[in-house]
Amino acid sequence: PVSFEIALNDNFDEKTIKFGEFDSNENHNNAGQSVTQQCKSYAFNISNERKLRIIDTPGFGDTRGDNQDNLNMGEIFAFLHNINYLNGICLLFKPEVVKLNPYLQSCCSQLFQYFGENILDHFIFCFTNARSTFFAPGNTRPLLEEFFSSFHEKKIPLKKTNTFCFDSESFRYLVAMQDSFEFYSTEREEIEQSWLRSVTESKRFSNFLCKQSSYRKNIEWQSMEDARFQINFMIRPIVETMRNVLRNIILFDLHASIKLSAKPAIPSSTICYKCSRQPGKYDRFWILPDHLHNPPKMCPSNDQKPTEYRLEYEAVGHQVEESIDELNEYLILLCKTSAKLAQFLMKTSQMQHDDSIVSEIDRMIDEENVISQGETPRDLNKKLMEKLKQLKTNYQKQKNQTERNQSISDLAEIYNLLNLLKGIPMVNIQLDAIKNYQQTLLESNQRHISTTKIK
Repeated sequence: PVSFEIALNDNFDEKTIKFGEFDSNENHNNAGQSVTQQCKSYAFNISNERKLRIIDTPGFGDTRGDNQDNLNMGEIFAFLHNINYLNGICLLFKPEVVKLNPYLQSCCSQLFQYFGENILDHFIFCFTNARSTFFAPGNTRPLLEEFFSSFHEKKIPLKKTNTFCFDSESFRYLVAMQDSFEFYSTEREEIEQSWLRSVTESKRFSNFLCKQSSYRKNIEWQSMEDARFQINFMIRPIVETMRNVLRNIILFDLHASIKLSAKPAIPSSTICYKCSRQPGKYDRFWILPDHLHNPPKMCPSNDQKPTEYRLEYEAVGHQVEESIDELNEYLILLCKTSAKLAQFLMKTSQMQHDDSIVSEIDRMIDEENVISQGETPRDLNKKLMEKLKQLKTNYQKQKNQTERNQSISDLAEIYNLLNLLKGIPMVNIQLDAIKNYQQTLLESNQRHISTTKIK
């Protein structure tokens, strides 16, 4: 939907023109605040083989202050975690500003922190309302050049090839015409010229994007901020894998095993650890099922966390394919790797946080303790509880040893560790569910736009 004011007469009396269906994601009622509330993507078919996806994001320079701008940037980065690559980042400006928004400095710094410095080659500059400056960047360009010169080690390209000037006046004209607004014939001629010029720029913009190389996650797209995002998404897969490996170690001599699988959750689901759960029996183990809420407000508990998947289990009447030595090697690998990742998180975060790995292991110990106190014999759960306690001790020893080295793993090593974990089957099963969840989330926030070819 769109909303704008238009002058009715020479006295500058104004009328509000609205077009499109109501969308709770678009707020036109508060001037100065970002109109777009959450990220949403729009997909255009530009050929039989290719689509152009434009992600509309909340803007910056919100009148609610820097805190709201930071929240908007957090919303953007959380959404971008669902995609594997992009071809460009469009920065939108008006061509006749006298002073750049102070938040632009923070915005660019956060973009570099999240995407890595190579992202600057994928910056695209779009100037709107450009008819007043004859479809040129106007006074804004020298301000931007001066601003970007402050990034001494980064040469940010601002050239004709990655700069595009548009004007939406022709669109407003058509919307106003539908509202029975009358224009002078001279105005129509000017607007037609504006339309043709904007169409030419749109084609140039589309062609430029199609020729842009992809900025791929885990390849060009590497940064501490992205690594932290990925580590936080890995915590649950890591600890649940460790717990199920321990189950299968206990069951090994009993010639049985438990198969773990993961089912993508509904978008915006949370996992709740306070709601009552009845354990189910799998071979000789009792396991508490995941309890998911959607929407989260259905439960007053504060002990809820966003989740992308629900775990499911199956009792199998034979041992796992791995040997007992291989299972123990998995545990050692998971323990050492998670200790390094946890150290990276704590050393690179601006705020001190509790160790999420320890918190999750403590939660699992508590769960196994509750299960062990059931009326029926649950000896294997007691064994699992003791093994989890030992796992926690081993993890803390490994973490202390890592911290004594006093060196933070470099970014390349962190990405190598993440890839190493993805090679563990049980971890990968959960990561696949997360990918499916992310794809569903992306599609639920995407609108397909039908287009007709302009001749």
